[in-house]
Amino acid sequence: MNVLLKTIGFFLNVLAVIFPRRAGRLGFAILCRPVRTKITQRHRTFFDSADQFTLQHGNDTVRGYRWGNGPQTVLLLHGWQSHSYYWKQYVDTIDLSRYTLYAFDAPGHGLSTGNFLTMPYYSDVVEKVIEQIGSVNSVVAHSIGGLTAIYTFYRKPTLSPARLVTLSAPGQVQEFFDLFKRQLGLTQHCVRQVMTCFEALVQKPTAYYSAATFARSLISRGLVIHDQNDRNTPVANARAIHENWKQATLMVTNGNDHNLRSADVVKQVSDFLSNKITQPY
Repeated sequence: MNVLLKTIGFFLNVLAVIFPRRAGRLGFAILCRPVRTKITQRHRTFFDSADQFTLQHGNDTVRGYRWGNGPQTVLLLHGWQSHSYYWKQYVDTIDLSRYTLYAFDAPGHGLSTGNFLTMPYYSDVVEKVIEQIGSVNSVVAHSIGGLTAIYTFYRKPTLSPARLVTLSAPGQVQEFFDLFKRQLGLTQHCVRQVMTCFEALVQKPTAYYSAATFARSLISRGLVIHDQNDRNTPVANARAIHENWKQATLMVTNGNDHNLRSADVVKQVSDFLSNKITQPY
């Protein structure tokens, strides 16, 4: 895979010298095309345990899931190249007589259609899902889902839940371009062309998309969880989000890496949702 990525990067670098706009468009298409995680029978069994629903967003059919019938509604947002199976520990742990848990596979992920996703596009889908569900009491979001949630409720404060949990959230969209540059060995000139395509699409500079900046306007109570040795996105992002989010608690774990697949983390999130006092560790 590493050789393939470097080969693609070499091609894009050469193309950027000759046809910079074409290199930018192609690089942007590659960056925003998630590699689907294989759906196994174990995943399907879990999906089948839910009441399923779909909604249409643009050309994409989004697959959603609902567990439980409790009065408190929780929306779960997965990360990049993941899907709703990420939340199995939560579905198995949380009292489904008290909570109704909703999740969906982002476009290009899981059982949803599509092959393209950006953070702002993910945010548009989140908005549409909440409008279909009705208001939600809480949101729990992992990785790019965390940045998406913060951006969504900055952009649409009337949709804000009472409680918002972010797990391993990136700090800014710029990180995705930086990672893309490192993985493919792109020149600064080439990655600049890719960023130009993104900025033309969203009509904003890349630097606009900052979780710490958005967090200043959040009205939800927050729980920010991050592992100190996260290899995907540094814990400094969590500290910056926490510093700018007045009603948030920061929890830094050790040994859970980016996925935060830990019974302790699930318990802390569950306690936070149920309004129990949550202590940092």
